[in-house]
Amino acid sequence: TGAMMEHMSWFDEGTKRQRRRRLLIIIVLAWLLSSLYARFKPLPPGISVASTAQAVPAEQVRLFADITGVSEGGTRFSNQEILDAVIAIVKGARRFVVLDFFLFNQFRGTVQTSGRDVTQELLAALLLQRRATPPVQIVLITDPINTVYGGDRSAELEQLRQAGVAVVTTKLPALRDPNPMYAGPWRLAVRWFGNQAGGRLMPHPFQAGRRVSLRSWLNLLNFKANHRKVIMADRGDDVVSLVTSWNPHTGSSAHTNLAVEFVNGPWRELIASEQAVAAFSGHPFTVNTAGLGQASPAAATSTPSVQVVTEGKIAQAIEAALSSV
Repeated sequence: TGAMMEHMSWFDEGTKRQRRRRLLIIIVLAWLLSSLYARFKPLPPGISVASTAQAVPAEQVRLFADITGVSEGGTRFSNQEILDAVIAIVKGARRFVVLDFFLFNQFRGTVQTSGRDVTQELLAALLLQRRATPPVQIVLITDPINTVYGGDRSAELEQLRQAGVAVVTTKLPALRDPNPMYAGPWRLAVRWFGNQAGGRLMPHPFQAGRRVSLRSWLNLLNFKANHRKVIMADRGDDVVSLVTSWNPHTGSSAHTNLAVEFVNGPWRELIASEQAVAAFSGHPFTVNTAGLGQASPAAATSTPSVQVVTEGKIAQAIEAALSSV
């Protein structure tokens, strides 16, 4: 009987080891499959696009630059043009303004002063345009980083909403994940808990003296963002678009950036690419473009051409350009 009991105990222990092994295999497989899906999942429609190139007269294409540096005499200088160009587009609108900016906040990290308060200046321009021209439709698409993924409140975005601006926070889980080995378990075990402002467990990643929830940091480690910076609006019978590396972010207002502005050209494709982002984020929109931005007449071969290229199509365009050199 003692031998039988010992044998049964060994059998039970072996069964437990098998169960633990199987459970471990299931967890690893779920991790790997979720990571692969996060990396290679289908993109929402209309996200990765390459439009046809369209001729735009040279006088309707402009380059703006923010340049910060140090002169030969050691004096720091900062020449800024982009914010003024963006505000001019906002002020000229009578029907619509569509903006998509990654950063729209006054977070400064540990830096207490940093050049112009570009966030407040653009915020004031948008609010003024809503008051001065009530029919104008303003749509702002932005990234959840501005609320630390729901762990903080954004005074700027709340003011815009109260003024009647449609503020769309991009739903990042719909996109692929650049950090799949982390995103796999995050999607399985963390994403479903959501987030809310008022957490106190962790230091704020972008603003000294403030705190957020642990879930904000767990979201941040995905390293994923809507990194677009673009604005489009009507101007008379035309549509003006500006694509830039600049953000209305006070903490980086002294950075060097470039912006390209063009009138008409492939503006419809640019708006369609923004409508695609709003659609998968749960806030589809339309704008009144009737009679606007008619195609420019055929131009000489020296006339610049403008093409809208987004997401993965950017890499393809760069590779094609390099292979032709």
